[in-house]
Amino acid sequence: MITSAQIARFRGIRDLVVDGLGRVNLVIGKNDCGKSALLEALQIADSERNAAHYLHASQRRRLRHDVTHNNFDRFWRPLFFNLDAKLGLTIGVIIDRQNTWRVLEVHQGPVPEEIISDVEGPDDLVEAELPIGRTSWSLELQLRTENEQSKQRIIAAGNRVRLPPPGGELGSGWATPGASVGPAEVRFVSELKRSGRDGELLELLRHIDGRLSGIEILAPSGSTAELFVRLDEGTPLLPVALMGDGFQRCLEIGGCAAAHNWPTMFIDEVENGLHHLALEPLWRWLAIISRQRNLQVFATTHSEECIHAACRAFGGLEDEGLRVIRLDRLESGTRAVTYDRTLLETAVRTDTEIRG
Repeated sequence: MITSAQIARFRGIRDLVVDGLGRVNLVIGKNDCGKSALLEALQIADSERNAAHYLHASQRRRLRHDVTHNNFDRFWRPLFFNLDAKLGLTIGVIIDRQNTWRVLEVHQGPVPEEIISDVEGPDDLVEAELPIGRTSWSLELQLRTENEQSKQRIIAAGNRVRLPPPGGELGSGWATPGASVGPAEVRFVSELKRSGRDGELLELLRHIDGRLSGIEILAPSGSTAELFVRLDEGTPLLPVALMGDGFQRCLEIGGCAAAHNWPTMFIDEVENGLHHLALEPLWRWLAIISRQRNLQVFATTHSEECIHAACRAFGGLEDEGLRVIRLDRLESGTRAVTYDRTLLETAVRTDTEIRG
């Protein structure tokens, strides 16, 4: 579990130190204070062997699909504070109570001729087959822990880009701000059904629609699997796409959290699409599933109702695992203030505004 983090020169964050992280962490603050960037930085540093792939994934989520990853200025340079890729970025985290640490440093580096020539071979990512040209660039990643140090490169020549080979299965889940049910959710439900644990997901979804009796995986076209819901007796199976945004949002979050033994999960704008009455059941479910799976959760919100719902849910369970982290952007950097459940309950009881 990540207990603290220090981030320098990543996106709009010049410098940020966050201490006292818990099992479930809700990040709040004004627009453009770095909430999503904090989650991205933690995901990138959480799996050092896959840092390059998480860097790529974070940019792909943010940018239009017509921005290709060989375009350094538009795709990769926005990762760096003030667009300064040569100065680079640093993300450091402390893991678990033994205070083991992990540091990732990324900066633009030189492109030796032998590196350029090597890119002509098979690629992890290839978007076009164009000759090598003047668009060659390199990003160097240095990974340090208490016991070892290693280096990786993301390199490009022409329109060809190569990432380091992945270090095993990517080890965290990410739920985007918008409700999205697609192939990933089909895999999540399939895994839950295979292991006989789909009841965990149904428990959450029944708070959104009490008529729900099951989720089925069908392939009406004969080729592509889709999710359908089973409601009241006599009601035909309905595609999940016909259900509301709140149902799809909880399916996305719940499936991601329940289907894997990932150590971490990230939820951007957790309240999106959800009625305020659904927030407390969602937090209660996340509290229980995160404790059972030893899953660390990071989420962002703008909603005061969402903060209060989390406080009530964890308080009702007498669960001390909740932390609320408020970010404030200052001239000198970004400041983080961490509230544990006791401080949060005091703020709620005294009607103190803590969102910044």
